[in-house]
Amino acid sequence: MSAVQKNVLLINPWITDFVAYDFWLKPLGLLYVGSALKQNGYSVYLLDCMDRFHQSAPLSQRKSKPDGTGKFYKEIIQKPQILQHVPRRFGRYGLPKHIVIRELKKISVPDVIFITSGMTYWYSGVYEMIETVKDLFPNTPVVLGGIYATLCTEHAEEYSGADYVIKGRGEIQGLKIADELTETVRPAGFYDSVDDTIFPAYDLYKELPSAAVITSRGCPYSCPFCASRILEPHYTRQNPEKSADQIIRLAKEFGTKHIAFYDDALLLEKEKYFVPMLEKIDNLNLNIAFHTPNGLQPSQIDKSVAMLMKRAGFQTIRLSYETINPEWQKIMKKVVDSDIANAVSSLLEAGFDRKQIGAYIMMGLPRQKPEEVARSMIFILQQGIKVSLAAFSPIHGTRLFSEMVEENIINKDIDPLLTNNSVFPTKGYGMQREDFITLGTVAAEANTLINNNLNPLENRSWVKKIEKIIK
Repeated sequence: MSAVQKNVLLINPWITDFVAYDFWLKPLGLLYVGSALKQNGYSVYLLDCMDRFHQSAPLSQRKSKPDGTGKFYKEIIQKPQILQHVPRRFGRYGLPKHIVIRELKKISVPDVIFITSGMTYWYSGVYEMIETVKDLFPNTPVVLGGIYATLCTEHAEEYSGADYVIKGRGEIQGLKIADELTETVRPAGFYDSVDDTIFPAYDLYKELPSAAVITSRGCPYSCPFCASRILEPHYTRQNPEKSADQIIRLAKEFGTKHIAFYDDALLLEKEKYFVPMLEKIDNLNLNIAFHTPNGLQPSQIDKSVAMLMKRAGFQTIRLSYETINPEWQKIMKKVVDSDIANAVSSLLEAGFDRKQIGAYIMMGLPRQKPEEVARSMIFILQQGIKVSLAAFSPIHGTRLFSEMVEENIINKDIDPLLTNNSVFPTKGYGMQREDFITLGTVAAEANTLINNNLNPLENRSWVKKIEKIIK
C-alpha cells in the first residue's frame, strides 16, 4: 500500500420520481464497497442523499412513524421530456441540492468517487449527481455501480457520464478499480482472499435509527418479473452466527432501533440459518423492531417460527403472495393459497396483530385484468390481514421483459424511465392508469378499515366498490 492514504468518496444519489418514501432504505451495496475499501487502507467519506437523519437534513425530513419509516424531503423539478405526458409532479427526493453541494465542498478532493444507483427509472437523479461531482471535482474519476448500472450497463456506459461502470457485486471490483486508479500494488492472489461478507460501513453515519441487513445473496426462485437472479446469479447464505453478530453490533454500538431484512428468501432453510440467528439474539433485550419489506415465503412460516419471530421483536410482516391466479402460482413455484392461510394462522396464534401483517399482490402483470387483482385482494382480506399492492413494471433482463419484447408489447430499447410503475400504465400496456388508481384506492380503504378494527368484507360501501371491479 502506498504511504499516503488515498481518499474515496461514496455517494448514494437522489431519487428522482413521482413518489418516494423511506421504507428503511439504505445503500447496502455501496456500504459493502465502503467496508472493503476501508479495510484495505482507504480513507472513506459517505454522502447519503437519502439519509433523513443527516446533520444538514431539513427538520421535516427527520420525522418518523413509530415503525421507523418516514417521508423524504421533496423538491419539485422539471420532468424529463419523455415523461411530459404523465399528469403528475416530478420530484427530486433527499437532501436539497444546495446542501449536497455545500457538503461536497467541505471535503478534500477525493482520489476516486463511487456512486450507486437504485431503480433503473431513477437514473436521471444519478446523472444529475455525476454532473454535479464532475463540476466540483473535474479531475476525479467517477465509478458507477448498483442496480441500474447492472441491469442497463450499456445504457449507463453510453449516457451516464461515469468513467467506469461496475456490473454486479461491487466489493472486489470496486477495490480493484480504486487500486488501479491510485496505482496501489497488491501481492499476488490478494483479491482472491478479500472477504466479501464483511459488515457494511454503517460507521460512516452519524445517526443510525434504522438499518438494513442481508443474510443471503440472490434468490433460488425464478419469478419471471424479478431481477434478483440477474443482480446476484448465485444464491449464497451467510453464517447465522455472523448475521446475529451484525444485528447485535447495530443495536449495541450504533443504537439502531429498526432493522429491515433485505433478503429475497429470508426463511429458506430456516432451521439451518434463520432460526439459529434469532436464537442467538433471543433474550438479549436488544430493543429492536424487525421488518420484512421484501416479503416472506408463507410456506416457511409455522407455529414455532412465528413464536420465535414474535419473541425477537418482528413488527412488520409482509408475505409474498402475488396473485390468486393458479397459472401464475405454478410459474413462480413458491406459494399456493393454503400457504397463506396456514402462515396467517400461525402468526396470529403467536400473538401478532392483524394490522402488522400484509400480503403483496401484483398489479398490472401482462394480460392481467383488474378482476384478478380484486379477487386476490378478497382472498387476502378473508384471512383478516392487510393488502400491499405492488405495481408491475418491466425490468430489463428479466424473462417477462424478454417475452414482452417478443410479443411487441414493448421495444427492447425502451427508455428505462418509461418502465416506472407510475408511468408504464399510461402507455397503454395491459391495465390503464385509471385501473391502477381504482385498485390502489380500494386497497387503501380496506387497510384503513383494518387499522380501525373493522372488516372490509362486512362494510357495504367497500364491498360495492370491489364488486364493481369484479363485474
